[in-house]
Amino acid sequence: MIKKILISAGIIVAIAGVTLAVLYFIKQAQPAPAKTSSAKTLVLDHSKDYGACTLLGATLIKSTLGDTANKLQPSTNTGITKDKYFGSGVSNVVSDSQACIYAFVPGGNAGNGFNATNAFMITRTVFTNTGGPVALIAQMKQNTTLTSIDSLGDAAFYSADATAQGPGATHTFNLQVFTGTKETSYTINQPTASATFTADTAKTALTALAQTVKS
Repeated sequence: MIKKILISAGIIVAIAGVTLAVLYFIKQAQPAPAKTSSAKTLVLDHSKDYGACTLLGATLIKSTLGDTANKLQPSTNTGITKDKYFGSGVSNVVSDSQACIYAFVPGGNAGNGFNATNAFMITRTVFTNTGGPVALIAQMKQNTTLTSIDSLGDAAFYSADATAQGPGATHTFNLQVFTGTKETSYTINQPTASATFTADTAKTALTALAQTVKS
């Protein structure tokens, strides 16, 4: 099974396995003067913009996701990150990604991963050549845990994990759409204890959102 690890703003997303964990990568600032605590700064790479935060408008997201998005927060651009792929046949797959987080609750910051575990997320991945998407699509078609979605891009796959239980458990629903040398991932994350989406309702909502994106 292919697993893509996207490290961005302290968020590690394992796509295709459909698990999400939050870690925090903090860069230590230059040594501070004596008797002064050293500062810690979250470093984001905004050298490029793949449009993850402009693909969909907040009004459309709120109307499509319904009551869950009543308190939808402004988008958080987590910047550009290098992707790492694990699994057979992906050694030559090279890409980087930009993630955009629309939290369902206020109070997001670097310390809590911008509330990514209770949010709608868009991740735009750009590959260096067409060989990357071709290799991934071929393997994903053989993955029985994924559902192929017709009429979206060159290929599209949906996955759902609504079985996680226990403290801190999260339900995750993910739709990946491949078009040319780009892949766009639409994800709903919700704490298990307060989850409102099911595998079917999330699939309907994410597909509706993806259908409005032209490229």
